[in-house]
Amino acid sequence: MNVLTYHTQWVVRVRNLTRLAMAFVVLFSLSACVRLVSDYDEVLDNGLMEYAKSTDTFLLRMARASGTPDGTYTKNATFYDQSRADVSAMRMRSEAQPNNAITVEQIKNLESYLSELEDLHQILGAKGLTGDIVKRVRDSNSQAIGAVLALEIAKKRGGK
Repeated sequence: MNVLTYHTQWVVRVRNLTRLAMAFVVLFSLSACVRLVSDYDEVLDNGLMEYAKSTDTFLLRMARASGTPDGTYTKNATFYDQSRADVSAMRMRSEAQPNNAITVEQIKNLESYLSELEDLHQILGAKGLTGDIVKRVRDSNSQAIGAVLALEIAKKRGGK
């Protein structure tokens, strides 16, 4: 093999490697543009915190009012109506954002949780939500809301 042929092959290889490297750079740059989850939503974050506070306050009040007329479902149906509206608004806001399926699913879990709590309160009748039930419900509530908040905080950190 003469020197000219060797040099030509070497130049072709270098060009091919350069093109390959450039293709990788372009692909890597484009992959950075692909978003797998939505951006952080401050309104949702604040709504979740308000919902957490109102639900926790309600549950603590129900533990104290257990067995009294103030602890019955009928006296507290307004809380469920307001909470259902709050969670529904959070779900609608989340559904409006692209790449937000995980958050939407977690909020749907909050809706299911709220419906189950309401059903339980109705079933218990005049007895209301007892202290033991409230403790378990508060723990579950904290976990469910915490899961959505953790995702939003992770989005916030990822956006910086």
